[in-house]
Amino acid sequence: MSARPYIIGVLAVAGGLAGVSELADATLTTHERMPRDSTTVVVVHGSTVEEGEFALATGVESQVRICQLEVGRNIGPRPLTPLEGDRFRFEFSPGLDKANRDQFRGCMGDIIVDHLQASVESFTLVTGP
Repeated sequence: MSARPYIIGVLAVAGGLAGVSELADATLTTHERMPRDSTTVVVVHGSTVEEGEFALATGVESQVRICQLEVGRNIGPRPLTPLEGDRFRFEFSPGLDKANRDQFRGCMGDIIVDHLQASVESFTLVTGP
């Protein structure tokens, strides 16, 4: 019996494993190290579909706090600040890299709270003192 089929089989398995490894490296989310003194200023927009059982600011802040867990960052020392209309501002510290911004935006769009819709309007990265 020839060893050739075994060698071909081993080479095929090794090639398949290398291909899977390369594919995983190409598709995995990679994070950038953000400076400790950086912040990401986030503006979110909220609206209620019908009269909810809570104030709009309370609902938006709750959703922001849930999605904060997705990105593993602390909200800065200032709480959610109301802006004009139904917009709110807050900061993440340290700042969010692109992968975390995408994750946070997706979470805000995916979370369903009765009578509430909220979405990210903008991200602004601030670095330095």
